Amino acid sequence: MDRWESRIWTTRLVRLLVVAAIAVSLFALPPLLLHRPACCADTLAPRVPLVGVTAETVRTAATRNREFELIKAEGFPAVRLDIEWPLIEPRKGQFDWAYTDQIVMGAANHGLTVLGLLFGAPSWAVAPAARSFIHSPPADPKAFGAFVKLAAQRYRKVIHSWEIWNEPNIGDSFNPTVNVPLYAAMLENAYSVIKSVDPAAAVITGGTSPSIDTDDSLAPGNFIRQLYQNGAGKFFDAVAMHPRSEERRVGKE
Repeated sequence: MDRWESRIWTTRLVRLLVVAAIAVSLFALPPLLLHRPACCADTLAPRVPLVGVTAETVRTAATRNREFELIKAEGFPAVRLDIEWPLIEPRKGQFDWAYTDQIVMGAANHGLTVLGLLFGAPSWAVAPAARSFIHSPPADPKAFGAFVKLAAQRYRKVIHSWEIWNEPNIGDSFNPTVNVPLYAAMLENAYSVIKSVDPAAAVITGGTSPSIDTDDSLAPGNFIRQLYQNGAGKFFDAVAMHPRSEERRVGKE
C-alpha cells in the first residue's frame, strides 16, 4: 500500500467513526437487556450519552461475532444498524425477519446499544417511475409508517432510538431527487407510530449528506429549514448530520 492509499484508507476509517459518532451522540440512548424481542423486559435505567459506530461489517454471518467483539473492545458502547424494509418485506405482506433479528440480537447480546436506521423501500412500495433507481423512497408515507410500526413493535425492548432514512437531502439516497414534502410525511408517520409503541423512544432525522444545493440535492441547513416549512418540526427529537470529507488521489506522483 503506497502513501496515498494509506491516507485514503485512514481518511475513510476516520470518516466512519466521525459520522457514527455524530449520528449517535446527538441523543441519549438507554441501556438495553440482552434477550430476544418477544421476551425482553423493560428497563427503567436512566439514559446516558453514548458514542458509537456504524456497523456495516456485521452483515457477514461468519465474522459477525468477531466484529461485535472488536467494536466492544475498542470501547464503543453503541452501534448503528440498518433495519432494511426491502429485506424484511420483499413482497407485500410476506415478512422475513430472520436476518435482521440475527444482527440486532447479536449486538444486544454483546452488550451494545442499538440505533436502528430505517432505510430503503421494497420495489412494490416505490413509485413505478422510480423503480429503476436504488434507494428510492416509498410512494406512500403511510405504507412506510406501517412497516416502521412493525419494526418498532418487534424491537421495542431492544431499540429505543430510531433514525429515519439515510441522507434524505440528496438524490443518490432519495432517488430520483430530494423531495422534502414526501420525506416530511414519512417522518411524521414514523414518529407517530414509534411513539405509539415506545413513547420514550428517540426519533432522529436521517443523517444529512454534506451537500450543496443542486438540481437534485439540498444543503443540510436548507433541508432542515424546509422540514420545518413542511410542518415536520414536531416530528423528530434530534437532527443527525454527516459532516465528512473524503480525500481523493488526483494525478500521478
